[in-house]
Amino acid sequence: MIHPKLPLVFLLLYGASVFAQNEIKRPITIQEAIMLGTQNSKSIQLSKLKIESAEAKQENAINPFLPNVSVTAAYTRLSTNIDPYKISIPGVFTTELNPVIPNQFYNRASIQQTLFAGLRNIYNLKAAKEILEASKIDTKKEEDELKLIVIQQYYNYCKSLSSQKIIDENAKTIDNRLKDIQNFNTVGMALQNDVLKAQLAKSSLDVTKLEMENVTSIVNYNLAILLGIDEKTTLEPNLTELEKSNTNPNPRDIESATVSRAEYKSALLKINAGNYLMKSAKSAYYPTLAGGFNFYYNNPNQRVFPQQDKFKDTWDAGLTLNWNLSSLYTARAGIKDAKINTKLNEMMTAQLQDGIKTEAFTALKNYQLNIKKIELADKTVQQAKENQRIMKNRFTGEMSVFADLLDADAQLFQAELNLINAKCDAKVAYYKYLKAIGQLN
Repeated sequence: MIHPKLPLVFLLLYGASVFAQNEIKRPITIQEAIMLGTQNSKSIQLSKLKIESAEAKQENAINPFLPNVSVTAAYTRLSTNIDPYKISIPGVFTTELNPVIPNQFYNRASIQQTLFAGLRNIYNLKAAKEILEASKIDTKKEEDELKLIVIQQYYNYCKSLSSQKIIDENAKTIDNRLKDIQNFNTVGMALQNDVLKAQLAKSSLDVTKLEMENVTSIVNYNLAILLGIDEKTTLEPNLTELEKSNTNPNPRDIESATVSRAEYKSALLKINAGNYLMKSAKSAYYPTLAGGFNFYYNNPNQRVFPQQDKFKDTWDAGLTLNWNLSSLYTARAGIKDAKINTKLNEMMTAQLQDGIKTEAFTALKNYQLNIKKIELADKTVQQAKENQRIMKNRFTGEMSVFADLLDADAQLFQAELNLINAKCDAKVAYYKYLKAIGQLN
């Protein structure tokens, strides 16, 4: 006879095996995380579209330099109800001045080229080139910001995983403490109150463990989405990277931080583009000169007199000078607007320069502070371990109460958490400093 609960057990085991098969584990380093984040970022793809748009505008700025070539073909059927005008000399000749030619064919090939437009086209093309280069550099800025986001998420995940391991180790310690105090209580060497304190410490740690597992799961999910990989993947970062020391920053890098930042380079290019657009606006003060050539193959050809019902090729070429004198005063508003935009760009660039210096100096100080925090946290861990050892010996020798030993365990637990937090924060602070000085490669 089959036990009624046996199918349920099989179902649970099958479900657990399917879940284990669906679970994907993937080791990942900080370099790989940055690479994946950059490749799969929607913002980077959007920046690339902006580059393509700038390239299209540059191509459009080249068009005025190209000749305007056109071909026209037309056919017209005229009525035949008009008598032609005739001239005749009796006995000598008779001729028609306007013979009736009902089928009219008009064919024209034309080439027109602007020879001079106050250098407007040249300045527009130069401005388009500067804007294109600025768009490319803006993409580098987007990449740096994305890299920093990935770095922060990666080390947040390292922080939660490391904290989870510390909690697991501390849980083992609490379990041992609970077993020991229960044994002592059984033989009358400890109070029931001490057992309750150990149970309370264990319950509190269990809650902390659940909360940390939830945080780890959320950070893992968000990081997987950020990197563009399957959300079911369990990422396994290289935690040994936390033990590696970063290169000591050189304070002199702050002096060159401005010229290294992508947004500053982009701002300078946009200032240059604004200057070219201002010169382009001034081109309205000058006349324009254009040249043209036309080739005709008509039937009848209007230049032939009297008209004949046959195709005749002719051509013409010429120059056209046009000077719109009203632009001498109507163009002032456009030029003034271009000048104001240029000054605004210059002022915003100056503000950007100050902001970069402030950001770089602040990032340097924060990184140096985090390094000191690591040193202090490491010293605190060593002190907490020694305090735990002493309290354990004193409790064993009945020189202190059990609550003192639990306090020592809690102090060591908190000190180890503070140390791992300091290490992760220092890593993020270091990369923030590299971004601030324009060296986040």
